[in-house]
Amino acid sequence: MDKKHPNILAQSEKRGYVREKILRVLLNHPQEKLTKYRIVKNSGANISWVIEFLKKLEKIGLVEGTKVKNYRKLVLLWCDLRKRPEFREYMVKKPLELLGKLICNTHLPHTRQKILCNNICFRPE
Repeated sequence: MDKKHPNILAQSEKRGYVREKILRVLLNHPQEKLTKYRIVKNSGANISWVIEFLKKLEKIGLVEGTKVKNYRKLVLLWCDLRKRPEFREYMVKKPLELLGKLICNTHLPHTRQKILCNNICFRPE
């Protein structure tokens, strides 16, 4: 896919996220002929960038206007452009309690384990 579509893939990282969002909007509505305004609203992209990107997609035969012509190839392009997150974030309620439970259930020497548990679980707030 990289060799077939170098003009689409060779962009800045910020535009990579925008392209990915535009593709997701198109892939979520493959049978519908969306308006460009609707694509802008759903993707959060700039109207001029949506128009430019749709022209590129139309040139390589993946869309016609805003209607998806080749769903499979569009999915493959999205897979190539997709930015994988470097890490995941989670919201943990009472993280110190969780750390304390994890440490208390480890197989550390008893005195070291007790010190760690006391420092984490019974810390003055």
